[in-house]
Amino acid sequence: MKNSIKTIFKNLSTLLLISSLTAGVSLLLVIERNTSFSKINILNKQKTIALDLMQYSKSNSEIALIQFEGKTTQLHINVDKLREIYKYDITGNYIIGNFDDYMNDLNRLDDLIDIFKAKAKEYFSEKKTKSSKSTKEDKQRKNLQVAFYNINKHIDSIIFKNISYNELKFNMFEKLAALMFMIILITTYWYRKRLERIYQDIQYLNTINITKNYKVFSQEIHNASLKLKSAPANSENSSMIDSTTGINNQKGLINSYTKKKSMKPNNHLSLAILNIDDFSELTAIHTEEFIQSLLQKVTYNISLFEEPTDTIARTGTNQFTIIFSRENKEQLFKDVDTIRQNISEIKLENGIQISVSGAFVIKSNTGHLNESLKKAEKIIDSTKNSGKNKIYQSTDLVHEDL
Repeated sequence: MKNSIKTIFKNLSTLLLISSLTAGVSLLLVIERNTSFSKINILNKQKTIALDLMQYSKSNSEIALIQFEGKTTQLHINVDKLREIYKYDITGNYIIGNFDDYMNDLNRLDDLIDIFKAKAKEYFSEKKTKSSKSTKEDKQRKNLQVAFYNINKHIDSIIFKNISYNELKFNMFEKLAALMFMIILITTYWYRKRLERIYQDIQYLNTINITKNYKVFSQEIHNASLKLKSAPANSENSSMIDSTTGINNQKGLINSYTKKKSMKPNNHLSLAILNIDDFSELTAIHTEEFIQSLLQKVTYNISLFEEPTDTIARTGTNQFTIIFSRENKEQLFKDVDTIRQNISEIKLENGIQISVSGAFVIKSNTGHLNESLKKAEKIIDSTKNSGKNKIYQSTDLVHEDL
């Protein structure tokens, strides 16, 4: 069974979406890693502030109390920062599920700061007296040291837990990154092969080599190939169809144009005649089957640009006539010239290149078709020796004024 291009591209689109989501999750984990470093920095800053407070002397207790008031407020502010940072910890909130534990630790840290502040107030507010110097003051100093120790111990506990959480997160990140790498590596190889085969199929449609036993990979190209090779079906209009290419002949050109010219009356019209260059030489050295295949390939390239309002026909042994209807004049010539370029890329056996040359004229909506045909033929006659693989217009004429 042939592979469907539509299915391949649909699966590739889905896979790219999954890869993007996986990369997004990886990016989220990297951001969380940075927020984790921010947590550690804030917790270490808490320890530094608390240590600084312990360096204050009781000799100037009023200043020490003011400093304690400001610094402990800063400690509480930092705890609020830790709460705010945790809002963005998606992994901790929704995967590890340590929200309650983390918030309880921060609440406990708030309480220990309040205790530390209270013990400092007791210590620095107590007036020095001979009777209390060696007893009460020592006890208050000891209580302050215990409060300081408890804060540091609790901060260390939070840091150790954070390291444990980070280890779990980074393990997840490592596995996710490895999975993403494997997915991208395998699918890149897998789909690269398929895209190459699809490209080869497209090239096959543009390659004339009847001796080559090419196996078509994709269903759509297979169908197009069969359509390209199949003979036109007999019908009541068979007299207007060219038997080799399956498009209009001279009679069919006139009939088709008559039917379609009123479909979009405001569009601009053009008429182009394309002749296969050196066709007589090709017919002299190649079989009839080869020449028929060549004509079908040229027809296929022209038909790629055909719209419902257009008419294409084989009007001679090596001649094709194209009537295009477009909204602007520039697009008319652009499409015809693109057809010329595409045909010049058709590959023949033994490396033989083919090309087409011809004439292009803008057709008046009110003018007769024969007038445009005569103008195009006159351009061709006047430019026979001007070179191959080019579309000529009236402006290219040197001696003839149309």
